[in-house]
Amino acid sequence: MFNHASFIGTTRFAELKSGRSATFRGAHFHGFADFEKCHFSGQVRFDEAQFARSCEFSEADFDLGARFDRAKFNQEALFKVANFHEVSVFDDAEFSEAAVFTRADFISDLRFLRVKFADQARFLQARFRGPVTFRAAKFEKETTFGASHFEGRVRIRDSQFTLGASFKECRFDAGVSIRDTTFNGAVSFRDAEVGSSIAFRGVLFEQRATFTALHDGRMLDFHRVAFNGPTVFLRFKDWSVRFWGCSMANRQHMPYAPHGWAVSSEMSPSGRHEIVRWNAPLVLP
Repeated sequence: MFNHASFIGTTRFAELKSGRSATFRGAHFHGFADFEKCHFSGQVRFDEAQFARSCEFSEADFDLGARFDRAKFNQEALFKVANFHEVSVFDDAEFSEAAVFTRADFISDLRFLRVKFADQARFLQARFRGPVTFRAAKFEKETTFGASHFEGRVRIRDSQFTLGASFKECRFDAGVSIRDTTFNGAVSFRDAEVGSSIAFRGVLFEQRATFTALHDGRMLDFHRVAFNGPTVFLRFKDWSVRFWGCSMANRQHMPYAPHGWAVSSEMSPSGRHEIVRWNAPLVLP
């Protein structure tokens, strides 16, 4: 138990094997904190912990999950190839520099509520076996989920991606729901593999948005979505793509709409172009 402890210099717990619970609630790490290859068999708590320097949790095992609620990471936080076996929570955590979860394995539920990523957030080739929730999250730099595997349902709510967001080559087995979220930078779902459906509701795409399909017979739903930048749909001929109340700032930004849809040539009273059903050769409104 290290609740509210202060570690003044470099702290090394590398390769520690803990058979019971370990708690660092409110602990303050003034120097580098090394938890590489630790094996926590019991519950682990880092609630309200502060890491003044970089911290290393790469290849760590959290058998009963871990809690990092309200933790503050002032420098790089490394969770590469870490294994989270039970529910893992990062509510209200703040990452001032890069947060790296490359090839991490989340075996159960994962939750990021009101988390702030002030620098890059990297989840390259991560595996999410349970439900994943990002709610009221702020991604202020580039965010990458490239080639990650989501076996459980993905929920992104009330969040903001300030710069680019990449879901390139990701695999979604149980569907994706993105609601009331803003993508200020370019976003890519290029070559994403979807086992069920992706639903966007109340989403704003300010820059380029790219969607490409790998397989036939899936569903892509857009409800109240605004496209303000170039939008690309590739290989969606046999998909079920639907738009409800969606619009574009410039109709030239979507030169190839999904089959059965088109961007209206006339502006709506709001000064935007609606995405409407269209069966050629009918005259486009």
